Amino acid sequence: MKSERDFPELVAPGPPLSEEQAARAARQLSLPGFDDTAQRRLAAARVLVIGAGGLGSASIPYLVGAGVGTVGIVDDDVVELSNLHRQITHTTSNIGKSKTASLAQAAEALDPNAKINEHNLRLDSSNALQIFANYDLVIDGSDNFPTR
Repeated sequence: MKSERDFPELVAPGPPLSEEQAARAARQLSLPGFDDTAQRRLAAARVLVIGAGGLGSASIPYLVGAGVGTVGIVDDDVVELSNLHRQITHTTSNIGKSKTASLAQAAEALDPNAKINEHNLRLDSSNALQIFANYDLVIDGSDNFPTR
């Protein structure tokens, strides 16, 4: 049976944490088995979230809050009033704004040091591999079969 140590590490640790990064991550750094090196890996990680609707609007604040250093957001839609009951990070003041810009604004408000990449487009076979190449992990929060 393989242990966690037998699997290759996806992301090398980034530079030492700043005082601010360490303070932000203090609670998770106190967890057994999670240490400074693990947090530095998160800070160096690049995660792409496909879809800025229900799943994306919930996932992105958690990724940024956990200390993921780079988060990409892919979506080609705009915030509508009918989204707000289930797309929890979008706000009334962002109605009409692109969902990528709305989520980027929320993520940057949570952690101004996080790098947020907006991909305000529809993901398809002509652009997917080029976009994916810049990320370590892709989270599928899409809401349609052709994108998946």
